[in-house]
Amino acid sequence: SEFTSYGRTADCGVVNGRVEATSEARAKVWTEWCTFCQALRVSPYLDGCDFQRVARIATLFGGKLRQGKRGRPVSAGTVRAGLGGVNTQIALDTGRQPLHQADGVHYIKPIQFMLAGFKAYDPAVEQKLACHNDLPQFAVEWAYRDGATEAQRTVGDLIVIAFYYLLRVGEYTTKTRRKTRTRTRQFRAKDITFFRRNAAGNLVVMPQSASNSELLQAAAATLWLSNQKNGHAGACVHHEAIEGEPLACPV
Repeated sequence: SEFTSYGRTADCGVVNGRVEATSEARAKVWTEWCTFCQALRVSPYLDGCDFQRVARIATLFGGKLRQGKRGRPVSAGTVRAGLGGVNTQIALDTGRQPLHQADGVHYIKPIQFMLAGFKAYDPAVEQKLACHNDLPQFAVEWAYRDGATEAQRTVGDLIVIAFYYLLRVGEYTTKTRRKTRTRTRQFRAKDITFFRRNAAGNLVVMPQSASNSELLQAAAATLWLSNQKNGHAGACVHHEAIEGEPLACPV
């Protein structure tokens, strides 16, 4: 019936509105929350609990999350995400958000103070060393050394592309068998646009029918990611060719 069709469309929207990893994390913490509440003999939806009881149960669970697994404490952000998963699941099932203030945005004050205290004693963030700007040159020298295989040369070329176009695996490769629901769409050859310079020196689009020899003379290239780049759908990343550098060149 038409109502069945409406329901399927709505359910697809609900499913697509959630990232698989987030849903899995929420399901995991919800199971842990239910077991925790059962030990305290309270409903996991905190039915009939006054403010003081809600605050105490929530902060106790926050302390449990903070201690982590195998005696390895987790960060305040992880505790916040766990409590957020619990609150979201209760909201999805009942329409209430007992861990939040009336505005529905901020946690109740006891949880806020707990998270602030955790954050104050979190270790400093360890800065990761960014890739050096000589990485493309190193990659092609390794890939095109004497005795290198075709597979190694391909890896070197892909490293150069990933470096210049800031590509991450989750943004342009297909779903794996382990993850059955993601927002990732496969990157396609037709999502690449090559440019050449005309007599006036301006960049003009090269036709899809351009030969390999013509593509090797391209002056620039744009990659269009149909799904997302840093969370933005349909993003484009553009680079111009580096003259005199046939291998470590983004184009």
